[in-house]
Formats: sequence, structure tokens, C-alpha cells
Amino acid sequence: MARKKVLITVTTYPLPSRSYDELVCTAGILENGDWIRIYPVPLSFLIDLKGTGLVKKCKIHMDRD
Repeated sequence: MARKKVLITVTTYPLPSRSYDELVCTAGILENGDWIRIYPVPLSFLIDLKGTGLVKKCKIHMDRD
């Protein structure tokens, strides 16, 4: 999978999760202007991201319908 730059623009209210503390549905805009939905995102990840603004490494699992 190719790396992509995403400007995160929208997040939902955190929801409790059994696997994680809290999950947030997130959406953003790719460099080409397309929207992308990112879910699930742990709330702690977004809080850390807010501090630095950068993600060094991220594991992504994509479901294909």
C-alpha cells in the first residue's frame, strides 16, 4: 500500500470500545482533494498527533467490500 498524506478535518465524539479505550471515526482530505474515512482511530493517537502534527509509523488495515 502506498503512503498518503492526509489532512485530518473531521472527528466524531469518542465511543467506548472493548479493544481500545475510546475510538474516534475520522475523515480527512488527500492531496488530490478526495475525501478519506479513517476508522477506528484510538483517541490517544489523535491527542498525540495534535501535539506533534506528524505520524512516523502507522499500521493500517483496510476492509474491502
